[in-house]
Amino acid sequence: MCQKRSSVLRRIAGKDVRLDSCIVPIVQDLSDNGVHTLACCCGHGKYNLTVVAKKGRRIYEVYTDVTIPRAKRFYFRDKEGFFFIPECAKEVVR
Repeated sequence: MCQKRSSVLRRIAGKDVRLDSCIVPIVQDLSDNGVHTLACCCGHGKYNLTVVAKKGRRIYEVYTDVTIPRAKRFYFRDKEGFFFIPECAKEVVR
């Protein structure tokens, strides 16, 4: 499990992006396989890993295949300060 707010700056698909350090290999692999990642979060031990991607006009979460009806601000913050996607909230790890 990674530490909360443990992020690094990396160059992925020609852009500098800030990612949770533990998720860098996953996002790099998705990018290498043509998946355009818009946002991601490892869940920090509270929520499941989520990756928001875009294919054509569809925006979706990669692991659950849930369609996200927004083009930005995918994540919301819970009372403890952890980020989650409301459409995937049932995917909480306990």
